[in-house]
Amino acid sequence: MTQQILHHYPVIHVPPAAAGKRGLIVAVAVAVGLMVALGSAFVVFLVSSAPAQSGRAAQGTPGAQSPFASPPAPAVPSEELFKDATSIPKQLSAAIGTPLKGIEMEIYPDHVSLKAQDPKNPTHMDEYTYRAGQVSAPTPISMSGGELRRLDSKLFDVNAIDYGKVPFMVQDTLNVVSVEDGKVIYLFIEMGGKEPFIRVYVTGPRVSAAYAEYSFKGERLRFSK
Repeated sequence: MTQQILHHYPVIHVPPAAAGKRGLIVAVAVAVGLMVALGSAFVVFLVSSAPAQSGRAAQGTPGAQSPFASPPAPAVPSEELFKDATSIPKQLSAAIGTPLKGIEMEIYPDHVSLKAQDPKNPTHMDEYTYRAGQVSAPTPISMSGGELRRLDSKLFDVNAIDYGKVPFMVQDTLNVVSVEDGKVIYLFIEMGGKEPFIRVYVTGPRVSAAYAEYSFKGERLRFSK
């Protein structure tokens, strides 16, 4: 008869403290899982909302400018030609050429309009605008055969005007015509019957137009009010 040998293995009893530790580990694992899940959800939210926020940023607040946008070009200061008109002949001559001859010229506080002969082609007449130190491209002026034949008698030398006298002529006209609340509109220049003249026009609330005429040297010739 075979003898059966029974082995007695020791029974391991888990103390209450060890059981508590296992519970703590499980709780920590659950918390970490929740944090990972919440973090993933937050990342998905950020990714999905990024295009909308980009669109809003591109739209921007009405009137607001992006800090990366190119700054606006500085405004070109306008000249006060009634106070200092000495830049006119130099700028016009540099742009158009010489001899510079015109049939009509108007000087306003902030710009000049000139109808001038093309120095390189005397049969061509063009109109130019001078403003803030810049001369515009020429605009052709159509002329009949008769006007071309009489053209020489209508031309005056643009550079023969004493532009340094413009402030004097403006103020002198205001004084001599004595228009109530009068204001100089512009200076009109053309060839008269025998010589060219400068006519300074003044207007006011009660007067449509008054003027005084001057020579190219700034001498007063006559006035009307």
